[in-house]
Amino acid sequence: MTPISFENAMNRAAAHAPFLNSAMVRNPNLTEMLRGGALDAALAAAWAMEGSGVRQTLRRQRDALALVLAIGDLAGTLSFEAVVKQLSDFA
Repeated sequence: MTPISFENAMNRAAAHAPFLNSAMVRNPNLTEMLRGGALDAALAAAWAMEGSGVRQTLRRQRDALALVLAIGDLAGTLSFEAVVKQLSDFA
């Protein structure tokens, strides 16, 4: 797959993936990192998400990881193996 810009990937996600569009709204800091091409920083921030308890922390991390991994995949900068590894690590 030929890489595309993160902005293009985010525009496609916003237009065609309601879950990702909502995740971008819920995670403006990650959205800005991704817009700037800071995939590694966004991924680290997603893993560092915290909540008021275990359930909320896991929900926030799941939401953030889904966003970052999907945009990285859509932009062509994350391989299938990298996405699956991150999802497996989270599970």
